[in-house]
Amino acid sequence: MSTVLASELAEPRTARPATRRHRRLHLQPVPTVPGEVPHAEPLAAASLVVVPPAPEPTPRQTPARKFVDVGEATPLRSLTGPAADPGRVCVSILQVATEVMRGLRPLVQLTRWVDREIFAELAEHAPRHGARSSTRQRIDTGSVASVLARGRLRKVRVSRVSPHVAECTVLVDLGDRVRAVVVRLEEHRASWRATTVDVV
Repeated sequence: MSTVLASELAEPRTARPATRRHRRLHLQPVPTVPGEVPHAEPLAAASLVVVPPAPEPTPRQTPARKFVDVGEATPLRSLTGPAADPGRVCVSILQVATEVMRGLRPLVQLTRWVDREIFAELAEHAPRHGARSSTRQRIDTGSVASVLARGRLRKVRVSRVSPHVAECTVLVDLGDRVRAVVVRLEEHRASWRATTVDVV
């Protein structure tokens, strides 16, 4: 083994500190522009800008949806046309349906005022004209026909969904309890027609 190699193994090398190379910056003078340099005008005092407070938001006025007394039902033949009050139309339709379910009117009087599904449901439960009760009414007490046959219309509330659609809720007094019948009216051939009748 050589003397140089032995000395390197005996004495460990110390790491040399890393040196950074600094790059010299060369600054060049800015060329001067011949002529007279204008003086800047002194800044004027800033004027105070008064921002008025934002107006208080006005509460949205929602249409009243309170229940009103039904009163006397208007004959359906006088409630034709889209200008007819949907609440009065709904009460009159349910009043005729009530009398149909009690056997006081023929079901055919509701043909133009209800759609086919409602007419078929009423026809399934309606007694013959002149009969006072029906077996289906006594069995299915939760049906629309049975509720209308046993109750009296008390109050109605109207909610206009659009100019051509209205939803009405009618409270029916059954004596020992009160049920709500929800009716959806849609404009049909320049008049109102019930498309949905549900008991809540």
